[in-house]
Amino acid sequence: MKNWKDDQLLVEALRKREDAPLLGIYESYRNEFLLWSQASYSTDYDQGKEVFQDAIITWYDSLVNENNLDFASVKEAIFALAKSQLIDPSSSALPSRFHFSEKEVKQLKSTLSSLDSKLNLELQEQLSIEEFEEPVKKVTVLQYLAAAAVFALAFGLWNHYSSQDILNIEEYWISEPGLPVKMNASGPFDGAMNAYKLGEYRAAEEMLRAIDSDTSEYFLAHTRYLLGDSKAAQEHLLQVPENSVFHHKSIYLSALLDLNEGKHTSAKEKLQTLTQDPTLSPKVQELLHKAQH
Repeated sequence: MKNWKDDQLLVEALRKREDAPLLGIYESYRNEFLLWSQASYSTDYDQGKEVFQDAIITWYDSLVNENNLDFASVKEAIFALAKSQLIDPSSSALPSRFHFSEKEVKQLKSTLSSLDSKLNLELQEQLSIEEFEEPVKKVTVLQYLAAAAVFALAFGLWNHYSSQDILNIEEYWISEPGLPVKMNASGPFDGAMNAYKLGEYRAAEEMLRAIDSDTSEYFLAHTRYLLGDSKAAQEHLLQVPENSVFHHKSIYLSALLDLNEGKHTSAKEKLQTLTQDPTLSPKVQELLHKAQH
């Protein structure tokens, strides 16, 4: 059997429109993703599976159409796509430029779902849950995945992705809809904002990098965060100057990233400068409490 965790082998086969590699990806990472998404975003079984399948097909679509996503590994790319959809459910992982037909997407999902019974049994054995069946009758999906998440936290089944969300950072993150764009407008931010609102974060990033301003730094922080790069997001947040309308938000988000990484002293110092901000103060107080522990 071929090793579908070998990214080079996998990519070569998928460019030939073979289905086996997709099944290999799904089999290798579906359960891990379900555990992570339930723990980090409180997804249920159906939602987690749908998001993961969408992310796989989106990545596959980009690959066969030569729109390569710039990630270190196939797994990282797929998890990042799925995470973007979980962060902003209104922005589907499947973009409007999707090249596959509706029939092809349906067939691909059916092919992936053919492994679900097998994967559910593997989780049952892994977690020693006696009563699990599909559809789940005696053990609800939520209870099942909650137990799975506890197991995963204890034994470290997920790596980089879960470590970013120990705080449940999405509960406190500021979701930015983007700047308003007028019809037929051609200002410096319009193209970037259109891409940002469509969830095309890499395209938005490229355009934002050509603009030297506090606004571009702020939205570059958001694009990098949405692409799973918290370190780069932090760097951009720290570049937003004091006279910017985004300064307080940037301090807040920077403190949030610090706190998420266990840098409690730095987080506390930043948050204490925001206690008088009428908009941010409620969440600031909550985070200050967390920073004490």
